[in-house]
Amino acid sequence: MNRTYIILVASIAVVALGAVSYAAYDYSRPVRVPEVAISTPEAVVPEAVRDYSLVTLRIGETAVFEGLRLTPRAVVDDSRCPSDVRCVWAGTAHVELEVVSGLGTSTSVLELGKSMTTEAQEVAFTALTPATKAGVAVPENEYRIQLDVSKRAAAPAPVQGGCYVGGCSSQICSDQPDMASTCEYRESYACYQNATCERQQSGECGWTQTPALSACLTAAR
Repeated sequence: MNRTYIILVASIAVVALGAVSYAAYDYSRPVRVPEVAISTPEAVVPEAVRDYSLVTLRIGETAVFEGLRLTPRAVVDDSRCPSDVRCVWAGTAHVELEVVSGLGTSTSVLELGKSMTTEAQEVAFTALTPATKAGVAVPENEYRIQLDVSKRAAAPAPVQGGCYVGGCSSQICSDQPDMASTCEYRESYACYQNATCERQQSGECGWTQTPALSACLTAAR
């Protein structure tokens, strides 16, 4: 046999075998597709909401309260008196605090021992650790910032005639709620604790001058 004849016979055999396979295959049988595992994102675990209390945070760590998120971003300065030195002045420190509340996101610089308010909370910077030592800088990742977070007291209800008691020592009677004042104390302020804040004949809010109030104010001078 020559080579051409052999190739021709082989080709015919291949075509015949394919035809038989095609006729024998059951196309009604469903094709099984290999199952592929599909990964789904893990469920997002919500951050735990803390009760109002003292909280100690590292730089970059976040505490979540009702309607409030607090994140210390940096210790801006630390001039506290070193623990191994006698100082005339105790010094202070300031922390940059990111605040997320109902009013949006803001950044405040809070001084050690001072506080700030949001629309519903009060945040006090109460402590900073560790203590400093002379000539040794505290690494930022070692700082611990202690904050005292509390809910602000509700605005006082209006007293008679739409007048309000305000001031640091409740010594002011006015027609404005949440009236603020400096916090120096005077003995006369105690006289207003049992006094009546109401609309006076002049139309303005004021303390009703009773004999008891007048005598108390005279004695306090």
